[in-house]
Amino acid sequence: MIDLMNKIFAIQLATNEVYSGSEWAKINRSKWRLAAMVEISEFLSEVAEEWCWWKPTKNNTEAAVKELVDSVAFMLSVLYVDHKMALNKGSFFTKSSMVQRGEVKKTFTQRFPHKNAGGYIVEYDSPIEYLDNCLGRVLYGNMMVERQIALVQFIECASQFLGLDEDDFLKAFEDKHQVYIKRVNSGYKETGIKPDGE
Repeated sequence: MIDLMNKIFAIQLATNEVYSGSEWAKINRSKWRLAAMVEISEFLSEVAEEWCWWKPTKNNTEAAVKELVDSVAFMLSVLYVDHKMALNKGSFFTKSSMVQRGEVKKTFTQRFPHKNAGGYIVEYDSPIEYLDNCLGRVLYGNMMVERQIALVQFIECASQFLGLDEDDFLKAFEDKHQVYIKRVNSGYKETGIKPDGE
């Protein structure tokens, strides 16, 4: 999983530079976080059958995979912007930072154990409840390592839910990067945001 995380992190750094230039990390962190929330909501809309109780809905797995990639892309960017002074661009995720990571259960008929900050085991009854917890820790956690772990857990849980293994997720991420490049080359960038102060 560490290799996957570093590969997608490198892809995302390259994507951000294509969109916003080498100064992309100077874009206000609140803008990155809000963009991540929008993409997360689009992902959740594609799996609404799991949580939307007030009206009939259907999951759209193909669209959910694309929105999952977008969500992770913005969450990676949020983590980098928030912790860039402590990071090495080449190895954002290291073995030592991941050693604390809890494993997600292989089947969703079981509960999802997670050790909270106090070391107590917390259990979740559904993948959506677990994803919700992970998202809160990624976007609003204080410690970089805890936020990294939460992002890995989010990706593992969402990927298992959608039937993806690590290779599938990496391919989806690489494919979406190519879509981004095509968008920029076709003029999509014209409405891109600039770093603050420019």
